[in-house]
Amino acid sequence: MRNQMFFGLKRLNLTVFFSQSSHKWQVVLGQYLAFTLWILVSLIGFFGGRVLPHEWIRLLGLAPIFLGVKEKRQRYANEHKGDFKEW
Repeated sequence: MRNQMFFGLKRLNLTVFFSQSSHKWQVVLGQYLAFTLWILVSLIGFFGGRVLPHEWIRLLGLAPIFLGVKEKRQRYANEHKGDFKEW
């Protein structure tokens, strides 16, 4: 309940802030487009969960860890590119 109230107030504050611009229709259109996008992403996740086996879905939790390790290795390699000399 608290979370819903926080996001509702946040959206209200953003609406009031951006409604002071001269392009109010763009603010309203942007809110509807963002809401529609959230619904579509949720539906893709829902139907993906219905199609994929449960064992595979559990493995998706490892994806952020692997992506983070990959990024860290790439940054380390770029920072120390000239430090290593080949034999």
